[in-house]
Amino acid sequence: MATTKRYWQDLGELSDAPQVPTNEFNQPLALPDALGDKSLTGATTGRRDFLKFLGFSLSAATLAACETPVIKSIPYVTKPEDIIAGVANWYASTYYDGEDYASVLVKTREGRPIHIQGNPRFGINLNTVAGKGNINARIISSVIGLYDSHRLKGPMMRTGENAWNAVDHATADKAIVDQLAKAAGAGKKTVLLTSTVISPSAKAAISAFQTKYGNVSHVHNDIEVSCLPQDLPAFIEVDLQNLESGHSIHASEVALPAGVKLVLHGDDYVVASIPARKSGAGADEGEAGTAA
Repeated sequence: MATTKRYWQDLGELSDAPQVPTNEFNQPLALPDALGDKSLTGATTGRRDFLKFLGFSLSAATLAACETPVIKSIPYVTKPEDIIAGVANWYASTYYDGEDYASVLVKTREGRPIHIQGNPRFGINLNTVAGKGNINARIISSVIGLYDSHRLKGPMMRTGENAWNAVDHATADKAIVDQLAKAAGAGKKTVLLTSTVISPSAKAAISAFQTKYGNVSHVHNDIEVSCLPQDLPAFIEVDLQNLESGHSIHASEVALPAGVKLVLHGDDYVVASIPARKSGAGADEGEAGTAA
C-alpha cells in the first residue's frame, strides 16, 4: 500500500534550508547489495500493515504452541489403598542378572516401575562414606527392558520346525512336568543350564528340583573371577581332551591365567561335562564347553 507521508526532523529540513544536508550519510548504504535483492527497497507495505501482519503471526504461533492433546483419565472404581494418583511409591528390592547384583530402590507410579537407584540404607553395594548405594549404568537402565515391546508376553510351545505357538502357563507347566517325569522314568540325564547362582533361595529351589527328578546336573555357562582390569581375559578355555565319558569339570579345576582368581559363592559348580555314551549305536558325542 503506497504512502505519500513525508517525515522531517526539524523546521530547517521542512523548509529545505541550505544548511541542512539533504543526505544524512556520506556514503550510500550497502544494505540492498548485502541482501542481494534490490526490489526490497521498493516495498510498498506500510508500517502499520507490517505490524498487523507481525502481530497476527505471533499470536497464531503462540496459540498453536499452547495446544495440548486431550488426555482422558478414568478414576478408580475401587482405589487401591497404597496407590495415590501422581504420587510415586518406592520399594526396596534386589537386582541380579548373572553379572551385576545390588540392593536397590524401585520407584513406581500406579504400579509401573520407572526408576531404579541404590539403596542408601542396606546392601553389599552400600557406600558408607557417600551415604548412598552405588549402582552402575546397566542396573539403572534395566528398567527399560520391562517396556520392551519385543519381549515374550507368555510361554511359547514349539509345534514344528520353525513354528511356535503361544500357550497359557498351565499348559506349558504340564508339558514341562510330563517331559521331566518321562525322562526321569527312562533314566535319562537332565541338564539345568544357568548363569552363576548366588541366591540362597534359588539354590534351594535347584536342590529340590534335583532331589525330585534324580539324575539332574546343574551346569553353569559362566564363571566369576577377580582380577585387575589389565589382567581380565577375553575368554577362558576349558580343555576336554582328556576328560572321560560321564565325567565333569568343576569351576575349581579350570586353569586360569596369571593374576586371575576364581570367585565361588557356595558349591563348586560344573562348567563342562561329557555325557556317558549309550551302549550300541547312536552313542552321544562329547560336548566341549567354554566359560567366559
